[in-house]
Amino acid sequence: MDLATFHPVILFLALVQVVLALVEPPANVTLECHNMHNVLRWDYDQLVPGLRFRVNIGSIGGSPNGIWVDSPTKQADVSFLSDPSNEYIISVTAVIGQNESGSAPPDAIEFSYFKDALSERICSLDLPSVNVTTLHDGKILVRFMHPWLLYKTNKPSSQKKSKRNKDGQISKELPVFRYMVEAVHQVRPSITSEVAYGIDKA
Repeated sequence: MDLATFHPVILFLALVQVVLALVEPPANVTLECHNMHNVLRWDYDQLVPGLRFRVNIGSIGGSPNGIWVDSPTKQADVSFLSDPSNEYIISVTAVIGQNESGSAPPDAIEFSYFKDALSERICSLDLPSVNVTTLHDGKILVRFMHPWLLYKTNKPSSQKKSKRNKDGQISKELPVFRYMVEAVHQVRPSITSEVAYGIDKA
């Protein structure tokens, strides 16, 4: 048997190896992000031994990062990606041994908690419970907890550095957020005020 006879066989084996090396990408990748609780979910039909998923994470001004998820789990808690001053891009890759799929979705998912971000997905926060107290001269006092203190998980990597205020007391810097106070059902025209809330005094 001459060498030419082996060529079709070698070509066939090579094609079989290429087919076996193909790894299908995850499907139906979705992100739920609300109140600083972010969960990435996806579907995958072929749960074979050794299958793992890599969640690819990028951010503005940050180096690419990733976390690993072992099958059959098909979701990842990415609540640590909640800095309102940042924008994130995230996708999922299926990995079997040395072989891996393309990223899904192909264009990735861009999201941020900053309302003026250019990301395609803007995540939101619910305003905490509000206490309203009537004061003298028709004034009212509005109180509520800073959303960061209510929703953000207590992780060392997510906490801001503490510093001393002008009174020498230690205070914790919190991300600034803006809220609107509007008077309705008034005889006078309604008055709307906008307030930036960023410091929690100790």
